[in-house]
Amino acid sequence: MSDPLSGVVLSSDVAATLPRMRFASTKFDGSLHYRFPVSVVERRDTMLAIWIHAGEQLESYRGVRRATSHYLGLYWTDRHYNVEALFHPDWRPKRYYVNIASPADWSDGTLRLIDLDLDLIMPAEAGEPMVDDEDEFEAHQVRWGYPPELVARCRQTCEAVADEMRRRTGLFDGRLFQWRPGQPLPDLD
Repeated sequence: MSDPLSGVVLSSDVAATLPRMRFASTKFDGSLHYRFPVSVVERRDTMLAIWIHAGEQLESYRGVRRATSHYLGLYWTDRHYNVEALFHPDWRPKRYYVNIASPADWSDGTLRLIDLDLDLIMPAEAGEPMVDDEDEFEAHQVRWGYPPELVARCRQTCEAVADEMRRRTGLFDGRLFQWRPGQPLPDLD
């Protein structure tokens, strides 16, 4: 099968072997954040890896749009963040994007989580992580009554992940950008 946005040809065998599921994230008040179909790359005990190809239709709080990047997303049931490795349509590495969020759940066949506003964005090749949407985080604390423990956990998680990103260690050492559909994930330990 050909991905018209990237010029990369994926064999029909590869496309057929990737199971599909739905992704559904909400904000703290239960309102829509994002909803779209995903391909499941790998499942482990507490981690689910998904792939979205450039051009996939996304329903979001901003309306319906199309993904402009391929992305490999890693979600955990025991972590308060998720990691996305974004690729240009021609598969050149683009950036890391980390969402501070509730631990994920996919027990009912849909990948679900609560987005908690704070994001970390860092270019794939060089640069420092940038904290994004702090204004939303501050506003939503008041608007939706985030408990103090949640606020503290979000800030602690954001700082710990930003430190790992700065050092370019763990998931941020570049190996996620070696992945392509049909290949196993690189070692994540």
